[in-house]
Amino acid sequence: MFKDFNNRFGLSSSLEEEKKKFVERVITFLNQFTASLLDHEAYKRLFDTICVQFGKNPEDLTISLRGYTNLSDLHEISGKGFLSILKLWTAIRAYYREDVSVFSLLDEAIITIIEKSEVDLEIRYTSGQFYPAKEKLLDKELIDFSLIALSIYPDEDKDLRIALQNYSANNKYGIVEYCYRCMEGLGRKILRNNKTLIDNKPDLLKRISTAENWKRILSNYIEFGNDYGRHASKNRHSLTDKEAEGYLYMTALLIRLII
Repeated sequence: MFKDFNNRFGLSSSLEEEKKKFVERVITFLNQFTASLLDHEAYKRLFDTICVQFGKNPEDLTISLRGYTNLSDLHEISGKGFLSILKLWTAIRAYYREDVSVFSLLDEAIITIIEKSEVDLEIRYTSGQFYPAKEKLLDKELIDFSLIALSIYPDEDKDLRIALQNYSANNKYGIVEYCYRCMEGLGRKILRNNKTLIDNKPDLLKRISTAENWKRILSNYIEFGNDYGRHASKNRHSLTDKEAEGYLYMTALLIRLII
């Protein structure tokens, strides 16, 4: 709301200032969320689970008064640092991953909170996870679709997320392996067998398209990943950033075509 106002009056806010505001907005929302939607027992279950995630003892963060246990606010578990609050939100979102109505509410809320910032917070939120924003962001729609589509395939979802984390961390050597594992596992789940990705190639080709160009694309994708895996020690040194990023893009595109 204040972005246009600031532009008109020549005002500006620093990234650090906006991160602090972001933290306060998240804390305010979480306090309202827990107060309005959770009774004491439901809050205690959530509280204890989050404590475990952060390696904290719940008893150290509770006060007993006249037989009634008073639990601290959730941010007392994580702390009020920017990254700590991101971790807290991620843990809460994971806690409600089976409750569509709640995690949908949380997703809408955090997107709204991020949009209130007057400067770019240099983060991106997708399907319950935060990622560092980069100059060369992956296509949001393509990645979002892949993560949503893989939600019913938890092992493959995990593999793709690890590949994305490696991409965000500029670790190109952790991308091809996990993309290949994701595709191999997805092929097994969809075709209901335990074959390798190479052995499943003919059936996957039929599923994607009858066009020869797409057959060549999938064949090259599989061969590149397989060769890289078999000759990792040699090929790692020749893998370029663009090749690693392209393989990640292609994985997301193939997921969209296969599912």
